[in-house]
Amino acid sequence: MASVLERQAADTKRYGYVRPREVYEDYVYNFAIGSNIYPPDKLKSRRTVTVEQGGGSGGGVSYESFELGTAHGWRLATNVLGMPPQEPAFAAVEPLGDGGEDAGGYHVNGWMQGALICLSRDAYNQLWDSEGGNALRGSPYCECIVQVKRQDGTEV
Repeated sequence: MASVLERQAADTKRYGYVRPREVYEDYVYNFAIGSNIYPPDKLKSRRTVTVEQGGGSGGGVSYESFELGTAHGWRLATNVLGMPPQEPAFAAVEPLGDGGEDAGGYHVNGWMQGALICLSRDAYNQLWDSEGGNALRGSPYCECIVQVKRQDGTEV
């Protein structure tokens, strides 16, 4: 089994950047928006990465848990260029500006909601690749650490 440093070195070569250390934990939490939000079955059925794309034999992404989460200091913004005319833009989560000022996007008093999904490391990597994370410097998305509050008030 490869060490964390070996996995980081391989990922840096593969993706062209250093990924957050949290993606090397046994379980990774993903704060999801858009088509990954609900219902949980959709995650399993839609996120199939083919062998040609670097994934397994298909079957979607399995998850450990799925719950509502709330992030403070972030907003939902349609700031990722899509594929006009069918999908002119995609949504992404981005931080509010310094001091919490608003430059557009969706949030309520600095809070936004999404799905907090716990995935195994392998399942998270499969999801990340299916979202374009394996596009070697060509992905419009980046991995970032977001503090998310669960319904019971604990933070992940």
